[in-house]
Amino acid sequence: MVHRGIHVDVLHNSRHFENRTRSPGSSRLNNSNNINSKLSSDCFRNLGPVIKLCLLNIKGTSKDKCHYLSKLTLSHAIGVTTLQETHSTTKDQLFARGTIASYTLVSYICNSLYGSAAYVRNN
Repeated sequence: MVHRGIHVDVLHNSRHFENRTRSPGSSRLNNSNNINSKLSSDCFRNLGPVIKLCLLNIKGTSKDKCHYLSKLTLSHAIGVTTLQETHSTTKDQLFARGTIASYTLVSYICNSLYGSAAYVRNN
């Protein structure tokens, strides 16, 4: 269960990072006891355009799962989607089980037990 521990640590660290980087006007920072409330606006930087990633353990691809992923990724403006455990032994089998609409398959590893695939949004 190493993956679960990593997942919990990532969630904990992301919350910690999120709390440190909120804008000065945020409701969480209005507490005068919070050291972050004393930060000025010059402590925050605009990082520019952001790319959204979607990383999923799909536990075997299917047309229904790919159809759902198409809706999900387009509605959330996901730029790159990677899938683990595609369970496909060939590229043809991966395509036969479904594709993600408006995305291009850019990389894949075939394996009947594992496998992975990476998709990039077309526009």
